[in-house]
Amino acid sequence: MPSLTRGAFLKTAAASAAALALAACSTGSNGGSDSSSSASASSSAEQDAFPVTIEHAYGKTTVDAEPKRVVGIGWINAEVALSLGVVPVGSGQVGWGELQPLHGLVR
Repeated sequence: MPSLTRGAFLKTAAASAAALALAACSTGSNGGSDSSSSASASSSAEQDAFPVTIEHAYGKTTVDAEPKRVVGIGWINAEVALSLGVVPVGSGQVGWGELQPLHGLVR
């Protein structure tokens, strides 16, 4: 496997930084349209999101309505829920192969 030289690494880092700087200067695809119209469009899209069918390795799962209470089995599941804007009501703590409840988190 070829090794990455210091010069090649620095050139790649500089090119990446330049690309990020140019992307930060862009106005986006909407061209500065009204934010209230985009907010109403996203809320209507959220209402139309259910039922949703998800295909996975074990087949298909259909979620008929928006979940009201979400629990993460492990900390990473809770982090995924938080990144999607859902606050989990509980989570488990994984410790060396054992699943232990976080007693203070569940209300």
